[in-house]
Amino acid sequence: MDKLQAWLSIDIISALLLCYIVFASLYYNRNEKAHSRTFRFGAYMTLGMIICDSVTAWTYTSPAMIVICQILSYMYYVLTIMMAISWLVYSYYQVFEHIEKKTARWLNGAVITGLIDFVLVNVSLVNGMYWSYNAKGEYVRGDLFYIHVILIALIVIEMELMTILYRKKMNRRYALSLMLFPVVPMFGLIAQYFLILPYGFVGIALGMLEVITNIQGRSLDYDYLTGAYNRRKLDFVLEQKVSSAANGKTFSALLIDLDNFKLINDTCGHLVGDQALIDAVRIMQKCLKNKDLVARYGGDEFCIVSEIDNEKALTKLILDIKQEVDNYNKAAERPFKLGFSIGQAIYNPSEKKDFRDFEKLIDERMYIEKERAHQGR
Repeated sequence: MDKLQAWLSIDIISALLLCYIVFASLYYNRNEKAHSRTFRFGAYMTLGMIICDSVTAWTYTSPAMIVICQILSYMYYVLTIMMAISWLVYSYYQVFEHIEKKTARWLNGAVITGLIDFVLVNVSLVNGMYWSYNAKGEYVRGDLFYIHVILIALIVIEMELMTILYRKKMNRRYALSLMLFPVVPMFGLIAQYFLILPYGFVGIALGMLEVITNIQGRSLDYDYLTGAYNRRKLDFVLEQKVSSAANGKTFSALLIDLDNFKLINDTCGHLVGDQALIDAVRIMQKCLKNKDLVARYGGDEFCIVSEIDNEKALTKLILDIKQEVDNYNKAAERPFKLGFSIGQAIYNPSEKKDFRDFEKLIDERMYIEKERAHQGR
């Protein structure tokens, strides 16, 4: 296989991967959000780059085709800028969900860097500082091409810094995936530099595939606000646990209700209320082991499913959670105090309850605990 065939083959493989990624994004994200649209936009930009790259990979001698290749190369550079900015915008929406005035500097920085590069791309049409075509129709990299590489790298580095600095605002899996997002493309570009083949596109496609698997796809099972599992995932896990308990492997569950959550929303606003829910999940997660999980049961109620199979260990878990709540309330001045009402139970296989009956049991015990707390005030 000659160099051109190898080049085009890699372009085709990358394009097919990106088509799958777009299809998967459309499937996973029927309820459109800004981050989903931005993710697909980045994929579309990369597909456009591959088309431009495939056509210009040929050597043309006719003046008309050289002009066409010059235009496609121009489009390639512009699409590169748009793709890099879309990556940062996608990460921004994953971290902050909405554009906020105090964090908009991350977007502004990327746009300014992109605009500088866009101006230099247009200058390159005249002086060839980034690229040009010789009389044989061969692409020639300009002496100042490295400036383009540096400017694109600055946008990617900015994305990495933003993700690292605000990683605690996200689910840990999401944060790790976002931090790894540009790493595979970077290795692809390094391979492309030394092997002179378009492995950069393969790297970009694999990086986006990692994101679609670990973030976009996981959105089916996760509550977007808190990062906890959602009710769909909870029901699935409980059903599996109940089925396994028939073989003598039992488990436990806790249903947790946030005390006075409506009051927090009414007096402090819904944004503060959202933060209270996020912080509540973090408190629970601090007390759990690797195989345990926390899910949003509905509204301000959460369910913990644990491997614990005895009352002593379950009581200790509840005490640990309540201690973490106390530590949270003492740690800083907040306009609210968190409080948990907890109902708990260890699944008894001999009772042969289905998972719905078990959910009902811990729900009843939680409301008994909540009523007892109200009476004690």
